[in-house]
Amino acid sequence: MRGERKNKLSFTRHSPLDTRLLSQVVAQGSPALFLMFIELFGPQSRAFDPRPYARVIHVGMGSEHQTVAGALASIKDPSPTRRYAVLVAAGTYHESSLRLKPHIDLYGGFGAGDWKTRNVYEHRAPRRGAG
Repeated sequence: MRGERKNKLSFTRHSPLDTRLLSQVVAQGSPALFLMFIELFGPQSRAFDPRPYARVIHVGMGSEHQTVAGALASIKDPSPTRRYAVLVAAGTYHESSLRLKPHIDLYGGFGAGDWKTRNVYEHRAPRRGAG
């Protein structure tokens, strides 16, 4: 049954609907409902499909960008018809702030140098604020 539910609900990024639902779940104060929401809408280790993107940018040691902020700053022309994907390798990123932009999707869960296999639980990339 669990697999059926996940096949019916396929989200690759959070939408405004997800945010509204989470707000309602938190307002209910039910731990069981919160855990169900996280299971359905939380981090997913789905394979990455580069086809809908104009460009895919890699972040990690030995990659074109060493920081997520640097990768985001390098994108100058995102639009609904020119989407970008930023893939982040496992590691800790010391960045004071990140400003996400429209039409850019951020994906984590990649091992160092392996941009094909994605596991958000095995290959974590926490961000630590400076200061």
